[in-house]
Amino acid sequence: MIATATTTTTATPDDAQDSEKGWPSQNKRNVPSINDNTVIILKGKSSRNVRAEATQKYNLTFLLRDKIGFNLFMEHLFFEFSPELLLGYLELSQFYNKYNEKHTDRYETCSLLPKSKIVFDESLPIKRKLQMLNEKYIVKDGPFELNLQAAIKKNFLDKLCLFLNDKADSGPLFDALLSILHRLLDQIHYLMRDSFNRFRQTESYRQYVKFNKGELTSNKEKDVK
Repeated sequence: MIATATTTTTATPDDAQDSEKGWPSQNKRNVPSINDNTVIILKGKSSRNVRAEATQKYNLTFLLRDKIGFNLFMEHLFFEFSPELLLGYLELSQFYNKYNEKHTDRYETCSLLPKSKIVFDESLPIKRKLQMLNEKYIVKDGPFELNLQAAIKKNFLDKLCLFLNDKADSGPLFDALLSILHRLLDQIHYLMRDSFNRFRQTESYRQYVKFNKGELTSNKEKDVK
């Protein structure tokens, strides 16, 4: 049986006089009557809200910006044989953030994570960096080939070919590449969601949430680290 909140009318001494005059009573108040069962339901709803808030806070974006969360999720992806998703996201986002003049924190990752040797090697020309990232993550049979949509991949490869044959290292062609890279990163983030949802069911994730909420003992903190 579902408990419901009933409404009772609380009357004051002036109510009778107001009724006799035909005026609506100004002193009547609709007071919800709450029984014990209703309180239990309200408490249960509150608990669910708390759990929902925790789930929303420690989401995929949060993990990508936290060193411990990033490393735990990487371990999970190795277990699922798909570490290229996170590796590709890290290096490509570092390139995007380094060369995108309209800086955004949309693809921000933890600053304590390793820096890409390709992206941050100042001796490499920007075109060579793009070539190396392309050979690593985009082209067919690359060492960490990403399972990207064929249309987006083709668009990126076509624009990259034009850019490599252009004399300029910046300009409209490079801006177009960054725009496509923006879409690539969005797709990689989307591809990681299924793995992240499975990761949320693991003990590692539950311990990670407790660690961030300060609910772990010192021994468990060492395990998470």
